[in-house]
Amino acid sequence: MMAKALEVVGIPFVVIDIPVNNGAPSTDLSLASKIISIAEERPYAFTLYCTTALTHLMVANHETSLDQTYSIAMWFWEFDRWPRRLNAALTLAHEYWPCTDLIHRALKKARDSDSERSSSPLACRPIITIPPVVDLADFNALSDPMARSQARRTFGLKEEAVLFAFSFDLNSMIARKNPEAV
Repeated sequence: MMAKALEVVGIPFVVIDIPVNNGAPSTDLSLASKIISIAEERPYAFTLYCTTALTHLMVANHETSLDQTYSIAMWFWEFDRWPRRLNAALTLAHEYWPCTDLIHRALKKARDSDSERSSSPLACRPIITIPPVVDLADFNALSDPMARSQARRTFGLKEEAVLFAFSFDLNSMIARKNPEAV
């Protein structure tokens, strides 16, 4: 979605293929013409990592060219505390773009406490909350009352029912995602 946002505003970019081998399908080929391998030289001055801090660390362990660009970390995390074992990842980014206030607070606390312990320059690295990009191309069709009624009839859903959509990575732990709560 960040790639689509960059495309919409006319900012040139490439997508770096970081194979994570987590079992997720790689079937979305909409950005195929923009993909470069992780071994290729970065053609731009900035690298935006839309991944996890753990994946960023793994990439850094195998790639020596990471420090040649200004790195922005858009890591996803789902707890209010940043794990100490991922503190090394904090040094990989020049700034952080968490997508939620929860991640922002966790990163800030980790960054600030790490800076206090080691007198590192991490404290001056910006943390800017950037909400997730959402494609609203089909929003009008989905917000049309007639279309909603038809969709509810198609799926046998009551017209007056309040509905929730919930999804998560099936490779994750059920207890952590808690679909039963929905």
